[in-house]
Amino acid sequence: MLPLFSAHLIQKSLNSFVFPEDLEQQFTRVRNYFTALLQRQSSINIHEFLYELFVEALGYKSPFNETEWELDLEPTPQLGFFSQTMRHPVVEIDYSALCADEVIAKPSSLQWKISIHYQAIALFHVYTSDIFGQYFPLSQLLTLEKWREFYLLCCRRTLLPRFINSSAHTAILLTESQELEQTTAKSLYLQISSIRQYLVKDFRYRLYQGAVSDPEAVANQAAMLLLRRIIFILYAQTQQILPPNLLEDAYNFFNPYQDQAVWQNYKAIFRWLGYGGSRLKENLPKFPCSLFQTDPILDEQLFVGDELCRQLKELTKYQVSDGVLMCTLEALLEPNRKRSPKYPCKQLLNLSATRQKVQTAVLGYYKERSPQDAIHLLEKIRVIDPQCQSGMQLVTAFRSLLQVCDYLFPKGDLRQIAEYILRNCLYGCDANPEAIAMAHLNLWLSALPWALPDNAIEEHITTATPDAMSGGADICLIEL
Repeated sequence: MLPLFSAHLIQKSLNSFVFPEDLEQQFTRVRNYFTALLQRQSSINIHEFLYELFVEALGYKSPFNETEWELDLEPTPQLGFFSQTMRHPVVEIDYSALCADEVIAKPSSLQWKISIHYQAIALFHVYTSDIFGQYFPLSQLLTLEKWREFYLLCCRRTLLPRFINSSAHTAILLTESQELEQTTAKSLYLQISSIRQYLVKDFRYRLYQGAVSDPEAVANQAAMLLLRRIIFILYAQTQQILPPNLLEDAYNFFNPYQDQAVWQNYKAIFRWLGYGGSRLKENLPKFPCSLFQTDPILDEQLFVGDELCRQLKELTKYQVSDGVLMCTLEALLEPNRKRSPKYPCKQLLNLSATRQKVQTAVLGYYKERSPQDAIHLLEKIRVIDPQCQSGMQLVTAFRSLLQVCDYLFPKGDLRQIAEYILRNCLYGCDANPEAIAMAHLNLWLSALPWALPDNAIEEHITTATPDAMSGGADICLIEL
């Protein structure tokens, strides 16, 4: 699932939003319910929980008001404008995961859906692909900081409009988020494409002076390797895994005792990220993957001038979402593309079907086998993408497997589960070596919150057809 709202705009709204003085008291009222859900207590009275959450904590009018109300519990829970003579639902509350026998209607007039289950509460927009959703794990909602974000998006003042035909704050925030994502995707792609052209032209000239066969192809490979490194740093900084301004500081560094090109500073960063150790005040994490291993062409034969280094460090100032990142990587597989990709791109919207396919298959296999823990479930799961391109579907499969395991085994170690999935469950192939490199990068970046990328991914995602059937005849094979 990809975020529905821009993290930058949410933070901006949090800084300017006026929260009620009794916010912490409201939070305390529902905190025990969140704990009970995490513990899967079947004794929860769902209507009492919905009343405490939406009326007492989030400020909607009580359903027990005789003239008008905003939370309606029957026949299905909804938020909107209700009276004895009017029904105008705006938000559907889906808690079917808590009550297996409950059938939740989905009226076409609704704009939002709030989904509640044992691990999380999620907010969806009815007219936006369900691959996008704002996901609030209950374990995080136990903290006041995450509750503030949930309150900002879902309270009465923001999720419902003031009047029936007016615009609500959350709807406006969604529109602004979509516009910002489109602008960011376009600007980032155009800037990367421009830098790639200059790099290829410069590298090709330098390689013609040497003894390299097919300088054109080698120049393209070297340029894309460098850009993948920059994209990795950009995303890792967005996720706060690498310190901010890493390349900015390297670009501005001045050695008073010796003239030193900026490219030498950049290469030092690449070396530290690949092999560990640094001379910076803040130690950098080590990423033992092929991306930062010394390349005999890029790192030993080629040179990047200061102006191109300046343009490269400008890329790392972007704040990119997962969706923008995946669309950008997919578009970069078309070297002759003239236009920036539309956001969200068609491939991104199709990921909803991929997520559903993986989750349905795994849940069915779980019911059939009844494994004791997540690792025993995953031992026979194989997901294969016979034409993986930039790895969008494999990334979605990874996240879907992780989400299903978190739901089925809430006490499992997500870090251990993520590492197991990356090492054992995902297979892919593509005839284009550049597509394989993009797929590796896409999966490495998706794994950053849970596991440091290593070369294990590269063993199962190659230009050769992977042997995903190894391990026995009872494998649960999911072909994307």
